[in-house]
Amino acid sequence: MNSFKVLLFLAFFALVSARERLRSPEQQDLGPKQTIGIQRVKEHHERRMAKLEEMIDDRRQMVEDHERGHRKLSEEEYERASRQHVNFQRKLEQMRETNHHEAHMDRMHEMKELHERSRRIEEDL
Repeated sequence: MNSFKVLLFLAFFALVSARERLRSPEQQDLGPKQTIGIQRVKEHHERRMAKLEEMIDDRRQMVEDHERGHRKLSEEEYERASRQHVNFQRKLEQMRETNHHEAHMDRMHEMKELHERSRRIEEDL
């Protein structure tokens, strides 16, 4: 009877362990390390948006200065600055319009990639 209880306990433990491994990352409880990682990813996202805003302003100013005659750009530079201005605006709008679930999933994916990369680096050491 005692060995039956041990066997039953081991089967239960194996079942719970397998179920936990099958859960998706967003369903798993996050430890402090992952929470810090998610915060870093969020901060990176915010810095990226701020940098895009800065680049948009810079390209807008370049185009305006060229059009007013304050700073002449070559035709190629003018076209590139105009194209970049539009593309940077489009990217910033995409980043702002991403719904919260998609953003969370993107961050979780990025966290998984960072974790995998750090694990490979540790294995190489």
